[in-house]
Amino acid sequence: MILFCFFAVEAQSTDQNFPTPVASNEISGKIPARDLGDARLTSYFYVLNGNQGDVFINVVTANLDGDIDVFAADGLRPLTKIRVYSDNSDSETGRIVYLRQPEKLILRIEGRTPNDDPATFRIKFAGSFEPLKNVAETQEQNTPSVKTENQGDVRVNSVGTIIEVKPKATTKPIDTKESKTETVAETKTENKTDEAKKTDSKTDENAARQQAKQRKKSAKQNNDEENKPPVVASNDDLPKSEENVKKEEKSEEKKAEEKKSGRVIVAVDD
Repeated sequence: MILFCFFAVEAQSTDQNFPTPVASNEISGKIPARDLGDARLTSYFYVLNGNQGDVFINVVTANLDGDIDVFAADGLRPLTKIRVYSDNSDSETGRIVYLRQPEKLILRIEGRTPNDDPATFRIKFAGSFEPLKNVAETQEQNTPSVKTENQGDVRVNSVGTIIEVKPKATTKPIDTKESKTETVAETKTENKTDEAKKTDSKTDENAARQQAKQRKKSAKQNNDEENKPPVVASNDDLPKSEENVKKEEKSEEKKAEEKKSGRVIVAVDD
């Protein structure tokens, strides 16, 4: 079994798995012209119901070269094919499809325009045709449209020759040198700040050590002064008077004369 998603009639589905539901007895649309050298065909898919009996299909096309096919939804079994050409301004044809039991049908319109003008089609249903019911009008399918911007950057013709190459948008390359210099500068500043922090901590530690040493020295000096014995002044340390100084000088002069003459003078105390 094939599951289908149903959308509004105005939309034209280009996806076979999501065909456009037919909610009325008439559908119409346009097939725009493709670029020069693009030989692809445009395909639209529709889904409709058919009861037991004959389903009448009337087709009117203009400037369209292609096929209109009807398949059974169960297994995509082909039921009929209508070939249309763009020789006349308006070409009208029709088919009758007999159904032995009610079935869901898939209608495919596939073709292209031979020139730069769009192709048009209008299809009417009658007989045992039954439109799809309970189709929400608010649901719309965003089907892709045949536009140049939806195609690739390289355009080729039917034999594969490159016609045009769209220039790609140039992006400014990222200068890796500047980014590297910025990262190196950031790492250097971080290292400098770390070194400054380390030096500051070292100076603080040295200052604390010096203060502790000074405290120990001052404590030792105070202890030495307290334990030092008292100083007793002697007579030799006392200052001498002028008379005593003169007497000592005279006695030293006499001793020197005696040594020269070889005499010894005995001093007798009074």
